Order: sequence, then C-alpha cells, then structure tokens
Amino acid sequence: CNDTLQAPRFTMQPSPSGSIVSEGRTKILQCQAIGYPKPKYQWLKDGIALGEFSSEHFYRIHTTKREDAGSYQCVAKNDVGSIFSEKIDVSVAYMGTFEDATERDVTVEAGQAAILDLPPIESHPAPLVTWLTDGETQLYDRKYAVTDENQLVILDASVSDQKAYRAQAVNTQIGREEYSAFTRLTVTGQSPHEIAPEIVVKPKDLHIVKGQAAVDLQCIANARPLHELELVWLKDGILVENSGISSDFKDPWNRTLSLVSANLTHTGQYTCQVRLKTGGFPTVTASAMVNVLEKPSFVNSARPETLGEYGTSVTLPCEAVGVPNPNIVWFRNSERVETISGNRYNVIEDGSLQIKKLRMEDSGMFQCLAANEAGEDSIYTWLKVKKIFMRKTRWAIQKVVSMRESDLRSRSYGPYGNNKFAYAAIADFSPSGYVICRKTMNVGVSGI
Repeated sequence: CNDTLQAPRFTMQPSPSGSIVSEGRTKILQCQAIGYPKPKYQWLKDGIALGEFSSEHFYRIHTTKREDAGSYQCVAKNDVGSIFSEKIDVSVAYMGTFEDATERDVTVEAGQAAILDLPPIESHPAPLVTWLTDGETQLYDRKYAVTDENQLVILDASVSDQKAYRAQAVNTQIGREEYSAFTRLTVTGQSPHEIAPEIVVKPKDLHIVKGQAAVDLQCIANARPLHELELVWLKDGILVENSGISSDFKDPWNRTLSLVSANLTHTGQYTCQVRLKTGGFPTVTASAMVNVLEKPSFVNSARPETLGEYGTSVTLPCEAVGVPNPNIVWFRNSERVETISGNRYNVIEDGSLQIKKLRMEDSGMFQCLAANEAGEDSIYTWLKVKKIFMRKTRWAIQKVVSMRESDLRSRSYGPYGNNKFAYAAIADFSPSGYVICRKTMNVGVSGI
C-alpha cells in the first residue's frame, strides 16, 4: 500500500573528520538514511558510481593509493526515489624526496635581501619547513623570514651570512622528514650606511571562507639599518588594531598578519606600510584585497512532502543566499532535471523549480543544490502527484432511488482507461444532462 511509503532521509552524513589518510591504510566512509522500504546505498567518487546499490552504508578504501584521493558522496534510494548526501574530500598523505639533490649557489650584494628557494618536493599535506645553517642552527632573528612558499629570506645580507643553508621538511601526518641539498650564499661588496626601505615580499589577494580559523597576510621588507625599520598594517586606511576585526601578529616584527575567525567584516583592502624611523626616505606601501566568501544557506527549509494535482503546475521553492550568489541546480531522483526530455521543467529566477502539466511519473524526490566557491548545500522534498480523474461518460440509468443511488456503466477518459464505477451520491443533475459525481480522492464529469 502506498500509504506505508516513507521518503529516504539522511540521519548521518559522511564525516569530514579524518579525511586525510596515509598511503597503504584503510579508509572507511559511511552515511545512513531512514525511509520505507529501507533505503539502499550507492557511493560516488568525483560523480562516478563505485558499484551498484546495496544495503551496505559503509564504503571501504583498502590499501589507499594516491589516486584514491577525490570527492566522495553516497546516494540513498528506495521506492519513493533517491537523494544524494553531502560530499567529503578524501586526501591521501604521502611524501617523496627532494627532486634536486645538487648544491646551489646564490650571490647577493651586501645590504640587499637574499632569497633562497625551497627545492621541489612532493608532499601532502604540505610539509612544515625549517631552515638550518651548515651547523644545524635554526634561524630566528630580525634578519630572517620564511615566506608562504617556504623560501628563506635573509635581510640586509652581510659577509657574516656567507654560509651553507638547507631545509628540513616534515610531513606530520606520516611522521617523515627529508633534508634538502645545501644552498651556499655569497655576499659581495661593502654594506652601505643606509638603504631605502623596499618590500621584497608583498601581500597577496586572498579569498577566504567565513568561519575559517586563521589566514595570513605577509609583508617582508628590507632596509638598512634594519633595526630602524617599522612596519604597520592598515585595513581600508585604518590601523588594523583600530579596525574592529579579529587579528593577530605571528612574529615580533609584524611581518605576518593573521586574520582570525573570518567573517564578512574581514573583507577589505589591507596595506602594509614600511618606513625607517630615522626618516630620510619615503614610506613604501603594498596592498592586497581580502574577500570573505560565505557558503550557501537556504532562506526556508524544504517541506518533507509536496502535493501536486495531475495535469496542473507546481512550484518547488529553493531560495538560497551566499557570497558570491549561489548557483542553483535541481535534481529528480539524483538526476539533473535538464536531462529530462520535454520542456515542462523550468528553473525560475529565484531558484524555484516550476513543473507544468504534472504527470504521475513526476512523483519522486526533488533535491535543490546550491553551490558557490565557498561550498554547497542541498534541500529535498517528496513530490506526490495526486490522482485526479476527469471523465466524460455516456450512461444509462438502471435504477434511481430518491436521486441518491445509481449504477453507472461508464466509459472513462483519464489515466486509467475504461472502468466500471458505482457512485454513492449525485451532487448535481442539470438539464444539459451532465452530472458531477464525487468519489474519495477523485472527481468525475459524466454526461448523457
């Protein structure tokens, strides 16, 4: 009986926790849905099915390889229809060796900034990098900075900086470390008494997602005397300390500005301003734009069930907001509606789906997916097309008792062909010979 059907509904989405797995290990993904009949499951990787539907709501990745990395989601299906889960990005942790094992030489003029590049190395996640001298001494001083690309910057280079340097790269996920080949620095000439401020590493434009724990802006400057160098940050022309945003500095020299618990107020232009306290040279600046993105969310939740009458039109609402504005895609039983033949399905300006001239086969699970650069979300509803009968019947009255009972032999025009119906009530008998007859859940029009 159709009354016992229950649409599938997720009670457990794939969890993003532990989404990084080491090579060779086993990864188990799971989702769970309720409904009647009991839903079956199919898993997808990057939109491609990983087998047939089964009752197993787990998916196991055995002996994980790098090519197993990707976006996974599950589809839950029963006799009502199917819906898809949220996506989970699975990445595989690994680490290779430094690709270039030959020593390098870098030459710089005294007083200028020397930049030492990190040799290429394959690693996921990105390694933690520490630069060391040939005496295995870690570098921490006003003279040294490490960029977002893990370059070593040696400011106001002098003869005392003529050493060999190498990088230690550590992949904390798999507990492995690698050492690069040495880079030898040569400093030429004599250090001038003063050098004008120069920004050697400028801040970069950023797109960040609302709620992101922390993101960094970096500004590294050189000058001489280096200890007289002053660096301040402004947001939209106001000192960042007075701008009202959550932020912090990650070093004593203000080179790295960390934006904490990102929200829409962090959107704006950030400027690093550099000058010598002793004066004598113009102030130099560099700016970057920060745009905070917001994952889509829905203005209203979807109704569990939506009723529509056969032959009429129905509109399924889907109003979503986000930064930037989300793109809306509709699915019927996990298939994009634009793949359905005909032109009865139309997504209107506010994201709602309009279906014209409803048919019985339109019944099923309809899911609205809203997506932008920050992420995606979806809502779903069970569209139930109501059985409506419109019949024009030529009939013969065999017996009428008090105008209340009749036996009608009818020829029916509707979705179920010719049938014989017995109606218990006559609502109207007009001179035209047409009678409006009513039966539970049905409306018929008959004529003599």
